[in-house]
Amino acid sequence: MWLQPSPEDMSATGRIVAWKQAGDVVVAEGEASGSYCAYTDAKNNKERPALDRYRRTFIWVKGSYLLILDDLRSPKPVEFTWLVQGPKLTAVDAVHGRYLLANTKAECPFQVVADAPFTAVIGVSTANDHSKLLGWQQLQASATLPMIRFASIYDPWHRQDLKMTMLYSDREHATVTVSGSGISDTWHWQAGAGRFERGVLHGKRAGGFDIVVDAKAVPPTTVAAPVKK
Repeated sequence: MWLQPSPEDMSATGRIVAWKQAGDVVVAEGEASGSYCAYTDAKNNKERPALDRYRRTFIWVKGSYLLILDDLRSPKPVEFTWLVQGPKLTAVDAVHGRYLLANTKAECPFQVVADAPFTAVIGVSTANDHSKLLGWQQLQASATLPMIRFASIYDPWHRQDLKMTMLYSDREHATVTVSGSGISDTWHWQAGAGRFERGVLHGKRAGGFDIVVDAKAVPPTTVAAPVKK
């Protein structure tokens, strides 16, 4: 059964809070905690509070990588399960969070790290087509905490040498570094104060880009074109 979490105001379910494009770098930040409402299963004695935050930032660096930053928060400890799925999923170096997504014609290496310990297993995806399971595989990275931040990097250009680390000083700040052939990038990540308030992201490449995404990075507005009769 599908239960629409926000039938009257979809802007409370999720929205883009920041957007910035600077040459080959595009950053989009969105908040989707309104899609994770409080849940109660009296029959199985299970419950979950509504999430305080599900902030996701996409960082597209053309020809280099796609970096995704996730900031997940709850008013009390809950089981967070971060998912990636596809037709085929292989563990390349599970200790360092390295995996390979593939289908019959394409593949994409990726790596995932977090600011807290998590358990990762490859399971069967529930993805289906008209109630028929697709038979996909799914990475399930789980931790029971009130808060966790994930960083994941994807290599659609098959550079093969990408490496990522995440350092954190507190629950509001973190630094993600990306290295590879011709790549030495740092992304300083500061969380927004409120539910839909923009965070601050500063990305820099030695001898390359220098981009700041902050309160000035307003998402584009969709304007309806006039109808000619």
